[in-house]
Amino acid sequence: MPKIIVSTVASGQTEPYVGTSDLILFPSVVDVCGINNVSRVVLSNAGAAFAGMVIGRLQASRDSLSSNEKFTVGATMFGVTTPCVNAVKERLVKDGYETLVFHATGPGGRAMEDLVRGGFIQGVLDITTTEVADYVVGGVMPCECSRFDAMIEKKIPSVKGISALDAPGKPFYDPEATVTLINELQKLIQTNEDRQVEVYPYHINDLKFAKTLVDSFLEIRKRHFEDAFVPNQDLHEDSISKPNLLDNETTCYSPSDFPDARPGFDHLPFKTRPVSLRKSSSKPPIKSSIHTAP
Repeated sequence: MPKIIVSTVASGQTEPYVGTSDLILFPSVVDVCGINNVSRVVLSNAGAAFAGMVIGRLQASRDSLSSNEKFTVGATMFGVTTPCVNAVKERLVKDGYETLVFHATGPGGRAMEDLVRGGFIQGVLDITTTEVADYVVGGVMPCECSRFDAMIEKKIPSVKGISALDAPGKPFYDPEATVTLINELQKLIQTNEDRQVEVYPYHINDLKFAKTLVDSFLEIRKRHFEDAFVPNQDLHEDSISKPNLLDNETTCYSPSDFPDARPGFDHLPFKTRPVSLRKSSSKPPIKSSIHTAP
């Protein structure tokens, strides 16, 4: 729905008003106190802009009725995970999916989850979880305590990640720290016959790792959503990789599980290689993979 506000505070700190929405703010220039030579122009422009958006929305609605909408996947990205996200996006587009990429800066993750709740996104490749790292250790781009909740509430397939600065030759390359993080993940995830942690010998930006991400995602999608949404009528079944996976369900750890987190300071460099989590169940809710990316 088109949204416009004409306000005297529209040129200041507007984040509390806009948040993750597509709200448009028009600075009123003069105070909103009657009509004068300046306010008449400003209000006329705002009205014309709103009318244009309404007309455009009606046209878009008619067009969407005559075309097949694609299954939409949200992905988070930072500069350090760009190679991985680009490779993932290219593969998904080739297989008939639409991909929305969000910069993992705090508002980016919130915007993605708002679109998940609104039904605009049906799957998530949360490859860059730096917002959670910032939340836990007090970084400058933290998420909120509800991070990851939207994917669980909507029961959509999701893949998550941690770490990207640990490639060989990089400043944070530390094999010992890699082993420590993987061991801790295995303890927290509580693996059993129906819940497994799989470790891959790749860095998050390796092309093989990107292929593993998409293969896993497409398998979840195929198992749990093939009757609900078809992304591309021309998509051939043999174009989708079929790794030997179980029916899956997510084990979730929310930022709210870390009450002592200190939003507002610096990044914590996670160091590890890719890890994926898979939990089987007789039910078809969600599936999640855990990788590595700060």
